[in-house]
Amino acid sequence: MIRAEVGWALRACHEDYTVLASGGRVPGLAGVFARLPSDAPSAGTRVTFGGVREDRFEVVLQEWSHDIDADGHPIPLSRYFSVPAGALSAGRVGYRSLYAALRGTETPQEGKALLVALPAEPAEERSALVERFGFGRTAGAASLLLDGPVTVTHAGGLCLEERLAFADAVAALLPYGMRAGLVVSTEDGGEGLSFAARCGPGAAELDWRDAAPPGGHAYLERLAGLPLAKAADHLAEQVAPLTGLDTAAAIGILDELDMPGAVLRAVREGRLSYDEVHRLFASGRFRELPSVEDRQYLFNELVARGDVDDLMVVEPLWDEVGGDFEALVKAARTKLWQLEPELETVRYLWSAERLGFADAFLARLVSCPDPEKSLEGAPGGEAAVARLVRTRSKEEYTLAFSALADNGPVLYELLHQLAGEPRKSLEEWYERLKRCVPADLLVPFFRVLRGDGASVDANALARVVARGPGCLKMLLRTAAATGRLTGVLPAFAVLLTGGTVPERGFWAAEMTELEPVHAGDQGVVDGLLLLLDRPPRHLENAAAGDWARYQEAFERLCALPDVAAPVIARLTVHLNTWSWQTDPRWVAAVLGLVSAREDVLELARVVLVGRAVEPALIEDEQYAAWRRRALSRLPQLADEEVPLTLTCLRPEADPVLVARLCAEAIDRRVPLEEVVEHLTRSRWQLDGDRAVRLLNGVRDAFAPLGWSRREAEEFALAFGRAIVLTARPALVAEIREHAARETLLEIEYQYQLLQNVMMDPLDDEVLYLSDHTRAELEELAAWVTSLARSGRSRTWFG
Repeated sequence: MIRAEVGWALRACHEDYTVLASGGRVPGLAGVFARLPSDAPSAGTRVTFGGVREDRFEVVLQEWSHDIDADGHPIPLSRYFSVPAGALSAGRVGYRSLYAALRGTETPQEGKALLVALPAEPAEERSALVERFGFGRTAGAASLLLDGPVTVTHAGGLCLEERLAFADAVAALLPYGMRAGLVVSTEDGGEGLSFAARCGPGAAELDWRDAAPPGGHAYLERLAGLPLAKAADHLAEQVAPLTGLDTAAAIGILDELDMPGAVLRAVREGRLSYDEVHRLFASGRFRELPSVEDRQYLFNELVARGDVDDLMVVEPLWDEVGGDFEALVKAARTKLWQLEPELETVRYLWSAERLGFADAFLARLVSCPDPEKSLEGAPGGEAAVARLVRTRSKEEYTLAFSALADNGPVLYELLHQLAGEPRKSLEEWYERLKRCVPADLLVPFFRVLRGDGASVDANALARVVARGPGCLKMLLRTAAATGRLTGVLPAFAVLLTGGTVPERGFWAAEMTELEPVHAGDQGVVDGLLLLLDRPPRHLENAAAGDWARYQEAFERLCALPDVAAPVIARLTVHLNTWSWQTDPRWVAAVLGLVSAREDVLELARVVLVGRAVEPALIEDEQYAAWRRRALSRLPQLADEEVPLTLTCLRPEADPVLVARLCAEAIDRRVPLEEVVEHLTRSRWQLDGDRAVRLLNGVRDAFAPLGWSRREAEEFALAFGRAIVLTARPALVAEIREHAARETLLEIEYQYQLLQNVMMDPLDDEVLYLSDHTRAELEELAAWVTSLARSGRSRTWFG
């Protein structure tokens, strides 16, 4: 028996009647009888169970009293009880037992709680009640209640005790906690299960005369497939209050009864989340599966899904269930051999160690998934696997290291990752690897890793190349990481020029991605890029840094047979597009590279043409010295210098710089017509504004060359005349217009300058002009007047 303090209230069954008395805890006393049926019972006693309100289970008993009202009518009496819901669920108390405990109680003193003993319901009675009324009828009512109210019709022959017993039978096939939101009445008015002559609005009808269950209901079908007693006991355990329970949720609760079987069926049908499989093994309920094969099947499905969080469940059960080694390997490989490997995969290896098969497990991770398909270039897996191998460098991992020797890409990654290891660690790795890795592969890598001054020669590198591009690529990256590219790339250049290394485009891209750590490596990388017909990447930065080291490595590479010619040819092309002339450090770097090969005509031409970008290069002492030597060694350059510098002008060149080159050409007695011709052949296009600025600039550029002002002006004017005589008519017209406008503006300015300077400070109408100045002004005025009178308008010429 379960002792409980029950709240209570008395009221006559009429809406105008007030509460006569109450006691104990009654939540919402004022509205109690408004929420529940208030009309008088048809005959006998009406019992209504109203569900849970504020953790109290509501019960109303409506019966006829022995009293009469003023009109002489019998007075129906409503007795309300508020029972602790926890006490009911603790004993799985049924409707009949609750009614029996409440109906004969004496009303206590006003305000006092009613003390009631509630009998726990025996488990065997649940299934017995269902069998008493028939499984089809009872389960049919339970299934319909999941969709809404149910009215039992044509059941007038059922007494109160039978109606309560049927309600208990129906409730036994639903989760116990569903009673919290279910209204059950032995007559009409219930919003859940009720009995009436006619079906209530919105309710499903259960005709008592028809024992056949309603068809097509999933909950009914699910119940039918379960042992009755086991199902009833399982549903009785679901005591947590449930409101608004639908069919799917109820079926889910039933599935918990046969959770192992349900999980097994769902996995085989491919329709279940693996979280349920995890829960099955975490809870230990997998042991309810009678078949060992079924347990192993589900267990290895869980292993194979590849979630590292499953390992905490998998590992302790591995031996008991019979874990599949290959499934664990597959799960780990799935995490490793992908574009972005999951680093937590190391937890699989930890589990394998604790399970006693770490060596074999790591060997399977290292091995290729398909022996006939190379993994070179696989996205990311090799590096992740190699990191795992590095964390397990013990000698007892013999199977793993043997597998490593058979999977080149992982081995190359491992060797690359050893860059930066201490010398002692490198020696330990060498001793460990030499037992399974061929010397022709191991020795080149460790020469790079140790950095003991030994270079990799062409023969040794050729054997590396024979293993495929992946091996050489990782060797070069290792050399870049350790700062020892100068010990490898010269041999690579020999193989390139000898045709031993195919796919030059691939290696050009690889060279571009290398990140040398010092200027010497930068120099040899740039030399290789030029050899592969690509522009250098580090020349600009090296020019501002350790240039001597860069140049030394570059020159050593060029000293190799058949290397210098293609390197210098591609360097020539690069210098023709790089604005090296604009930075003194770049100028010094370029001159450093070309000084050793001043007899290469094309290279000398490109450097000479540098003045087309920056005429002031001639003022650089190192450049001027190189120019003198180049013109001496290559006499034809002396004749080509003017045409080269003028025809190679860039489209955006400043007219002042162009004027300086033109003035130098004229100073060297190059005919004016040739200078104009060279300009015309260049990409620098004349227009009216540029022409005026060019002519003014030429006049000014003669002065540094030692010309007098008169000579400078005469030749500048003659140069302008030469331009006008050879230019297109439209350009000539534009030049004339700009020249006139600029000249008039200049005359106006000079006139105002003279006026302001000569003005008397006390009288601005008085100018201090000497007789000589006045005479020259009058002569100039007459000349300007004559020029204006002799000129013709543009319309005269059409």
